[in-house]
Order: sequence, then structure tokens, then C-alpha cells
Amino acid sequence: MTSFVSGGAAGHNPALLPQHLADLERSGLRPEIIAASGVYSVVDPDRIRQLLGGHMSRPHACGLGACLVIPFLDTAGLPQTWAGKDRTGRPFTLPYVRLKPDTPRSRDGKAVKYESPKGSANRLYLPPGIGPMLADPTATLLIVEGEKKALAGTQAGIATIGLSGVWNWTQKRAKNPATGRGVGPRKLIDDLDRITWAGRRVVVAFDSDLKDKPEVALARWFLSEVLGGRRADVRVVELPDDGRGKWGLDDFLVNRGVNALAALLGDAKPPLCPNDPSPRRRTIFLGDDESRVNTEVVAELVGDESVYQRGGELVRVSADAPQPDGPPVATTPRIEPIPVPSLRDVISRRVAFLKQTPTDEVPAHPPAWCVTAVSTRGVWPGVRRLTGVVSFPAVRPDGTVLAAPGYDRATGLFLHWTGPLISIPDRPTQDDARAATAELLEVVGDFPFADDIHRAAWLAGLLTPLARPAFDGPAPLFLVDANVRAAGKGLCLEVIARVVTGHPFPVVSYPANTQGGEEELRKKITSLLMGGDRLALFDNLTGQFGDGTLDRALTAADWQDRKLGGHDQFRCPMTVTFFATGNNVAIRADTARRVCHIRLESPLEKPEERADVKRPHLLAWVGQSRGRLLTAALVILRSYFAAGCPEFGLKPWGSFEGWSRVVRNAVVWCGLPDPGLTRVAVQEQADETARGLALLVAAIELLDPDGTGKTAAEIVAAGADGSTYPADVRETAREAVETLVGKADARKLGNRLRHLRKRVVDGKYIVNVR
Repeated sequence: MTSFVSGGAAGHNPALLPQHLADLERSGLRPEIIAASGVYSVVDPDRIRQLLGGHMSRPHACGLGACLVIPFLDTAGLPQTWAGKDRTGRPFTLPYVRLKPDTPRSRDGKAVKYESPKGSANRLYLPPGIGPMLADPTATLLIVEGEKKALAGTQAGIATIGLSGVWNWTQKRAKNPATGRGVGPRKLIDDLDRITWAGRRVVVAFDSDLKDKPEVALARWFLSEVLGGRRADVRVVELPDDGRGKWGLDDFLVNRGVNALAALLGDAKPPLCPNDPSPRRRTIFLGDDESRVNTEVVAELVGDESVYQRGGELVRVSADAPQPDGPPVATTPRIEPIPVPSLRDVISRRVAFLKQTPTDEVPAHPPAWCVTAVSTRGVWPGVRRLTGVVSFPAVRPDGTVLAAPGYDRATGLFLHWTGPLISIPDRPTQDDARAATAELLEVVGDFPFADDIHRAAWLAGLLTPLARPAFDGPAPLFLVDANVRAAGKGLCLEVIARVVTGHPFPVVSYPANTQGGEEELRKKITSLLMGGDRLALFDNLTGQFGDGTLDRALTAADWQDRKLGGHDQFRCPMTVTFFATGNNVAIRADTARRVCHIRLESPLEKPEERADVKRPHLLAWVGQSRGRLLTAALVILRSYFAAGCPEFGLKPWGSFEGWSRVVRNAVVWCGLPDPGLTRVAVQEQADETARGLALLVAAIELLDPDGTGKTAAEIVAAGADGSTYPADVRETAREAVETLVGKADARKLGNRLRHLRKRVVDGKYIVNVR
């Protein structure tokens, strides 16, 4: 009589022969995982024949002896089935199982350790309870050879699936009659095809004898290629052994333990092509289905660390400038589109193309149609999105500091940092922030700030580029003006640029307010954004400052424009922080509310002749102290976030709510006044429209004391030379017209006043314009 031990799951014979239980226990499997798996033993040869589809003869079935039966479950834990026909042609449906016989039969001189149903397609072994992890692409997935190893990995807490053979992940391919070799792309079996692969980390852990079996290494390579084409992050590990025989995952866990497995998986590497130590290239078969080829190429670009997408185009980061007589020198990193020839080079580095000939598969060059189609797709799923390049550490939205060089997925920024090591405490205090503030303000201690609010505005200007990734929406323009020339306007701002970027400001000339001026400015702003600049300076402004294009740039969260020299659209977040200098700048009304003012007032007639400055070579000193000064600025921002971003009830500043929440509050957190208060004065002083309208109202009252009304032409004529009006009336009318429209022109004045109907100035407004 045969004795059995208890085990198995509901719906199956709960019987295990002692030798089968011992086999499972040698793999380290505990009773609960054995029971959940539903394995059982069978000794009846007729039952063995039935489970295998009825195509094995009874003598052969008897020769197998007792068999361990391994049921295959679906993601819900229910038995998988398969349909077939017996020798008489009658259809049947049976549970899909694999059998491990006590006495394996031999084929081609090798023992057949496992028997599978004849006529059924390959299946994937899913341990019980793994279903939810297969639907979650954030869950790492381990792929092993065999069912017991998959159970052992799952028991260790790692989502593990088992292949019934190292090549059994692929569907059968058509064979070339001349060579007998399979041809065409390799495709996943249905069970694998249903798994969510995009973005998932996958580790392939085949048995330790892989190093001695080139065909197994080749199977792992092609499996990695296909999964990589599905945008999985595929890694491999080499299982060790004890020198006395091969180890599978179950043997490794029994001998080394779960912690050793965790360390091994943490050190998993991208696969290399067997017999080719160069970085892997994915094989793509060319065909007339061009969309499929292009999609597979795009999927391979996902893993290339030199390729990004931004503003509807593929771009790269260029951090070095070629030198005619020497090696490249470090420069401010730039973002540049990838030219089609360069993209072809990237594709050839990542992909090995094959094309089918009448007799074989032969290598092929990247097709021009493929390279062009990939370049112009506009959207590349999975390719990293680049929001910008920074040459300085910056603050993330959660308040942590981006300080590790390279691409940062949390912000989409690429940090090109070659400066000193930056170390920021995790939770600096308010006292730390105030000490850092004192250290930064000491750098500009020689500058004659008009008031503490202007000193606070300077600090806000320094913090804004560093905090830009931490808040949504735009930031104001920082304008430095002074009462006399050479008061230090440019130097005051250049300190900010040298601390933040280590380089001088990119200077942008502000176009004159003439026809085409706004178009010129639009192109300059688009060029700044496409190049990845984070700061820009309008230097030495004269005349009137501000227009619709600048206003849009200062309040837009995103910038959209036509690419230079073409018709394609470019769109990206507005990440440039604008600065400006000038004396007696006349700021237009709509621009004035977008300006944070930094005012310098020197009591000296010739400030450039001062001999009492603390640091006569300030910029050189800032360059040497950059690491310390940058750390101080980051400590201010980090401490503010660590405190929970407290609010101080600051007066709202429309369009700049995000900037106010982070930068304005952080400055006040350090004990300084609100830098936003500076905009009140600049609006009052610089609103030329309001001043011109007030002058016009005064002129009309002088010209028309009876209130009968005056036309635009009459007002212009009243201010002209030769007018019969008194000198004071004539001067008021002329100044009003020139302030509002520049050169005296009745038509322009009429159009301007139509836009200003009912705008209140000193309690009065224009009612009608004719």
C-alpha cells in the first residue's frame, strides 16, 4: 500500500508522496506555500496519460513511476485549463499541469525532468497570490527557471514568475526551409504578453550553470531584448553556486538567505550580448509595417541617457564647448535639438536592425524613413522629459535639495554641477536661516540700498532661481535702478548670477518700442528657453520699458511660440528669471505690477571713486566663496520648508501666488520685510499711463471749462506750437499727448483713449471718445 502525506489545495487530490514532499522541502518551501500551490502526487499511469493529453502510451506512462503534479494557476488563483483532442479526435478540456516523474524518460541522451501536456502552448507559472503585483508596474518582477524556484522567490517576499524552459517565453516562429532556423521577431507567449511591462523593473535570475551554457545565455539575452522593447527596465543577476553543482534561486535562498538575495538583486546589471562585451543593442526586424518598427525604436530610446524630449522635440544636453586648439572647456550647459544625423548615430548605437533575405536574416543600416519618422513624432512615450538644465543645486517641490549631478526624475531637471560639495542639513532651524541671511547680506554690504525692503528684494532675487522648481507659476522681474550712475546696479545683480550659476548673466538687449520690437523680444525669449537659460538680464534700460510680449513672459506658466526658422510650435515651462537695470526707467502700467524693485541711492556724486569698499574685487571673491554662499541660500529655503512653509499674511500679489508662497514668505521667515512691498512704489512712480491720463484730464479741464467736450484732434492742436492757448495749458496738453502716445498724432491718441475709457484717475475718467 502506498502511503501519502497531507498537502495540496481545495479542488485537487490533497496527497503528496514522501519523496515529493522531501523534494519540495529541499527547495526551502514551507507547508503553507506548498498547500497554497496545490501540488499533489499521482501514481496511476492512466491518470498520468490523461493529464498529458492522452498521447503517451501506457507502457511509457508506467515507466515514469510516481509523478509530482504542479498545477498552473491564473492571476486569480484558479486552475488554468487547456483544450485539445485525444487520439480518436474527441475534444477535451483539462487542467494545465506539469509533471515531475520519479523515473524520467530519456531523449537525445538527456533526462526529461518535466513532462508537459502535448499539443498545448507554453504557459507561465504564476505562484499563488501574485496577481495584484503583475498589474502594478512599480513592483519589481523576478523571472526564474521552473516552478519550485518561483515558489521560493514568492515565499521570500519577491514577486517571482517561472518559465517552464529558458526558451519557453517566446511563441513558436516560422522556420526558414533552407536553414531550419526560426525567422522573424520573437513574441511573448500570451501569459507574458498580458503583464504590464512599461516602466517595470525586471530581473532575470537563471540557474548558475548559465555561464557554461551559451544557449541559455542567448535565451536570456533575447528575453531581455523583447522585454526592453516593451519599455521594461531589464536587469540580470548571476547566481553563484558552491562548486559542487548548479544552484537555482531556491538553492541560493536555502544556502545564503533572503538578505543575500536582496543584496544580489540590488547589484543587478543590464544584460550584455553573449560573446559581445559592448553595451547591448536590441534587435529589430525590418518590415513593411513601418509604424511597428518606429515604435520599437522609440522604445529603445527610453533607455538612452543622452536623449530627452522637450517642447515637442528630441534634445540633448551639451555641457562642453569645442575648442579649435585644445580640449573642450566647461561651459554653462545648453539644451539643443538632436540633429537627424546625430539621432541616426544614437539609434545605431541602441539598435541592431535585421532584414529578411530569401535565405537568411542579414544586418541592415538604420533606414532613413525610420530615423526621420522617429525624429518628428512630437511625443516619445517613456523618453525622459527635460524641464531644464541647471548648473546649480535647486529646491524641489517637496523642499528637498537637488544636489546629485545628472537627471532628476522628480523635477525633470538635469543638474550639471562641477562645483564644491554641497551639504544641507535635513532640518535647519530659523536661527540657521537668519545666520545664512546675515552671511549673504554681508556680501552686498557696500551697496547703498534705499531701504530694508530693497535689501529684502535683492535676497528674493537671489533665492528665486534656486526655488523656481519648488513653486508653480511665474516670478516677477527684478529691476535695479539708482539715483546716480555707477551706483553699482550691474555689480549688485552680477553677484546673484555668480553665486547661482557661477557665470555672468546672459544679457538680452531690450528692443525699442517700435514696430517689430515685440516680435524681436519674442524671438529672444524663445531662444533663451530653448537654450535652457535660467537667468537673463536686460541691462541699462532707457526710455519706456514694457510691452505685451514681456508682460506675457512675466505672468505665463508656460511659453509657446513658433520655433525659429520654421513653423513647428515650441512649448515649455517658463523657467527664466528676468532681471533688469536702468536709471529713471519709465515702466508701462501693465509691466509695473510685474516688477520687484531694488533701489540704490548713493549720496556720492561719483560713486565709482569710492575708496572705502570692503572687497574691491568682489566678483573674484564671490567665485572663490561660491560653495559657501550657495549653501547659505539653500539653507534659507530648506529651513522654511522644514518649518512647514508658514504663512505671514502678506498682501496678495496677483499672478505670483506660487512665488509669494515660497520666496516672499521665506524672506520674511528670515526676519526681513516683505520684498513685495517694493512694487507699490514702483507702480506709483512708473505708471506712465496713469500719469499721462491724469495730465490729459487736467488739460481737458483747462481747455474745456464748460464741459462741452474736446476731440482728440483739438487736444493735439492745443499743445502744438502756435496754439493760441496760454503757455501752461499748451504745455500740459503737449505733455499729456507725448506721455500717452509719443509723437503727437490725433488718430493714435483717439485709439489710445478708446482703450482707456472709464479708467479712474484722481476720481475722474474719460466718458466718451470721438
